[in-house]
Amino acid sequence: MKILALNATYRPNKTTTQLTLKALEGAASMGADTEMVMLRECRIGLCTNCLKCYKDLESEILPCSLSDDMDAILYRGAL
Repeated sequence: MKILALNATYRPNKTTTQLTLKALEGAASMGADTEMVMLRECRIGLCTNCLKCYKDLESEILPCSLSDDMDAILYRGAL
């Protein structure tokens, strides 16, 4: 099992991050493959409403016209 934690706190190494790390540590001790993504370190653009994602309904993860870190985050969670 893989557990991906998306941490959206702005203050790294504070309570939210420490609690998330402890939860992931517990899951890892039970055999889970764990990872935490700090969203503040990612480049995530705002939707431009281009509707590209609506044109490809066959894909498991819909394509986006933005070139940012979201694809890497989404595909990491899907694996």
